[in-house]
Amino acid sequence: MAASKSGPDAEQQIKRWRHVPKDLQYLRRWAARFGLRGLTVYFGQQPPLSTLASNDELAELELAYRKIARRGDAQRINRWCHSIRSGDAANEAKEQIRGLLLLFELLADRGLSPYSDGQVRFVSPQPPPFDWNVLPRHLSQWIPWLKMFEELRTENDFFQFAQNADVHQLRQLTSLDDLLRSDGHSLRAWCETNNIGGKPAANEAFQAEWLFLFVYFAKSRIAKRRGRNGKGRKTGQS
Repeated sequence: MAASKSGPDAEQQIKRWRHVPKDLQYLRRWAARFGLRGLTVYFGQQPPLSTLASNDELAELELAYRKIARRGDAQRINRWCHSIRSGDAANEAKEQIRGLLLLFELLADRGLSPYSDGQVRFVSPQPPPFDWNVLPRHLSQWIPWLKMFEELRTENDFFQFAQNADVHQLRQLTSLDDLLRSDGHSLRAWCETNNIGGKPAANEAFQAEWLFLFVYFAKSRIAKRRGRNGKGRKTGQS
């Protein structure tokens, strides 16, 4: 029998999981170990299987998947995860559980059984609508931009858009980058002040903050476009 783990990390895990319902405590064995892997963003690229799990770990994950499916707990797990907010004491444990279910999905993307049957999945809750009227008047110039991209909700959404933008979309991103460079400091300050749990505009501030990472994702493509335009102007002037 393997020796039980002890020490500061084990104590932290106990604290994290203290707030998880008793009927979901069995998930700790796998979620605490594998959850972070499912939360890692790969930006549209399929990671090597060895990055996700070794052969021995796949056997452990299959055991977890089959137990959750056999108990019919997928909906129960999702309901509980959706009930937890970012500032709640159970949030870290919830994220580990969510990561475990997302890891199952990454394994399913490879066509691996039993994950490909879709019985155990994390189902993202319907995101709340944005109210851009919460922005102060001096930031109203950003509302059209925020409305333009409000369907993008995750880091991977913004990355994929930036990497696959067509000519028109790249022109828009270049204009957005110009505006952020010249006048983005006030928007960033507002985001930092309001992107805090419990603030009335926290949802909007969180979304608005993506704009800065958005243009960073498109940085190399924007630079190439500016370079081509610069060459065009010089050629026309010569």
